[in-house]
Order: sequence, then structure tokens, then C-alpha cells
Amino acid sequence: MRLKSFSRQLLRYGLDNFIFLLLACMLMFAFNRFCFAEEKIQTTKHIFYNAANLYEESKYDEAIKEYSKLLERGLESGNLYYNLGNCYFKKGEVGFAILNYERAKKLIPRDRDLKANYRHAKSLITGNSRRVRKILPLRLIYKFSEQFAIDDLTVCLFSMYFVAVIIIVVGVIFKMNKKYFLTLLSVLIIGFALGTFSFYSKVSLLDKEAIVVKEAVNAKFEPFDKATTHFTLYEGMKVCVLSSREEWCKIERHDGKAGWIKKSALELI
Repeated sequence: MRLKSFSRQLLRYGLDNFIFLLLACMLMFAFNRFCFAEEKIQTTKHIFYNAANLYEESKYDEAIKEYSKLLERGLESGNLYYNLGNCYFKKGEVGFAILNYERAKKLIPRDRDLKANYRHAKSLITGNSRRVRKILPLRLIYKFSEQFAIDDLTVCLFSMYFVAVIIIVVGVIFKMNKKYFLTLLSVLIIGFALGTFSFYSKVSLLDKEAIVVKEAVNAKFEPFDKATTHFTLYEGMKVCVLSSREEWCKIERHDGKAGWIKKSALELI
């Protein structure tokens, strides 16, 4: 009996030590992760402020390198792309400036400074022709969708769907006034339809829109150097990539004209 009791005590003692050791390891791991995360945050802040100082000193190439380090670390934000766009704009590289402003617009579409700088940069595009005007309803929808990022639209659509379900449940259970019930439901359905169209139009263009980053690029009828030139694209113009073949890609201009250009002349937004 004593031997049995001693064995139990020894087992309990070993189990207690194991649990203590396990908790200690977990705490140490959590502490190391916290220290690593804190160090990463401090390093990120240092790079960002260093890049901002370099920009103020008109050292734009060095500032671009610093901001690019943040992108390489997997950090992405509208302000980061906006600052990169400003650096390229100060260097006189309108194409890369507009490219980064476009990327920023996907994350912070309602930023006033971004809108102003973007409009100014676009006004400097050589041979910038007027866009083909769409019918009024489509213009209003696109104007509406430009104010929201994809994440914003996702939240809005989910919220409207949730509210619509609540209204239907409340209307059925408590027998809401038919006029108010149908009015509220109609407004939500129209809003949901507009939001869905805006969401689809944005998602369908992901990895398809691109900016010309070379001064002048001849778009060919066929993907060959000796093919006949169809039209010319200029630095900063936005195009839609339709397909690609080796070093060439087929693009479509805003007026519907399509042609083949070298991939090196473009950067996807």
C-alpha cells in the first residue's frame, strides 16, 4: 500500500512539473511573439518615417526604395501607395505616379488629397483624349461605385441583406403597414442591386486594368514587331488587358480600340 501511494505521489509530482513546464513554455512563446511583433512594428515605423524624411529632402529615389521595403514585407495601405505616387510624380514619372494613385484609390477612394493629385497627374498625360461618354444612369452608377472600395461594398451589401431579412421577419410577425413595408423593402432592393452591380464591376476588373509606364507605345494589329501600328498609347493611360501571348498582351483602350503591345510597357494596377 505504501509503495502504491509513493508511486502515485511520484506520478502526481511529475504531472505537476510537466504542466508547469508546459505553461512556462507557452508563456515564453507568447512573450517572444509579442516582442517580435513589437520589434516589427517599430521597424516598420522607422522605415516609414525615414522614407517621409527622404521625400522632404527631395531624395525621391531613396524614398521609393524605403517605401518599397514595406511592400516587400507584405504591408499594403492606401497611404503607402499615395506616398509612392507622390515620389514618382516629383521625379516626373507620370506613369508610375498614376499607377500608385490607382492602387491607392482601391483602398482609400474618398481621400481628397489623393483625388486632387490623381486629377492633376492625369491632366499631364500626352495625347489624352476625351473619354467616351456613357448614358446618364451608367455614369451615375460608376460615380457611385468610385466612392467605395471593395471591402466597403462587401460590408454595405451584407448590412442591407441583414436589414432586409429583419424587415421581412418583423413585417410578417407584427403585420407592418403594407405601404411602409413595401417602400422600405423597395429602397433596400434598389440599393442592393446598385451595390451588387458596383461590386461586380470592380471585381471583374481585378488584375485586368493596367497603366502604360513608357513614354509612347505603338499598339499593333498583331503581336509582332513588324506588324502595322493601329494606334499609340502614352505614359499614364489606363487600359484593360484582354489576353496575353508570350511577351505581348492584347489591350483595349477606353474608346473600345484594341491592339497588341509589349508587356514591359505596362504595369497591372
